[in-house]
Amino acid sequence: MKHEADELLKNISQNRNVVIFAPRNFGKTSLIKNMVAADYKKTNPKSFAFFVDLLGVYDMKSLVNRLMIAFENAFADSFPAKSIVKNIKLFLKHVSPKLSFDSVTGTPEISLGIDGNDKNHSIQYIFNLINNIAKKTPTLIILDEFQDISEVPESIALFRTAFQELKDFPIIILGSQRQLLFNMFSDPKAPLANWGIDFEIKPIDYKVYQDYMNERFYPCKIEIDLDNSIIIQNLMF
Repeated sequence: MKHEADELLKNISQNRNVVIFAPRNFGKTSLIKNMVAADYKKTNPKSFAFFVDLLGVYDMKSLVNRLMIAFENAFADSFPAKSIVKNIKLFLKHVSPKLSFDSVTGTPEISLGIDGNDKNHSIQYIFNLINNIAKKTPTLIILDEFQDISEVPESIALFRTAFQELKDFPIIILGSQRQLLFNMFSDPKAPLANWGIDFEIKPIDYKVYQDYMNERFYPCKIEIDLDNSIIIQNLMF
């Protein structure tokens, strides 16, 4: 998927928003997290990368809580332990987070104390926190299985409002249900019409995957021919 990764990184470098479609188990999440986001962090060592998986959200409380946990994890991952307190004071001035450190690894852990039932803690609230960080730090937002927010009343309109205020940094949206994504982004009457660049991840070519298999098999001095590789690939869908 190097070609896809290079195309996505090019769009990200130009602060373009991207809507990625691929059926489940096509490797889109791995592509984004392990290649695109990893390269982004390498290029921008002092950056904030926010990733949230929205699969299965069913009401506003579950949605806000999912965003909140993702923010806490992203904040702890993005800033070194030695400067975590400084960055909390810099970026979370109006929040009173609880800070702790893992007893084994020393990894910082923060809790914002956000309650999905509290009307003051909303989608807009969390994205405002991200926007404050983005003003001083290179920022990337990744929203996985985004189509599932369609199950939550009013959420699409709230995301639309939030997106309008998130500028000068890229947002990547991933989804596995084509029709739901079309209803959100591609239909001329869609609430998020013309919001980002459409990007489809297609099936990996059989020969390309055979080469990958042989790369992994090489240390064990095993090799697989194309015919047998095709059989295995089909069995794995």
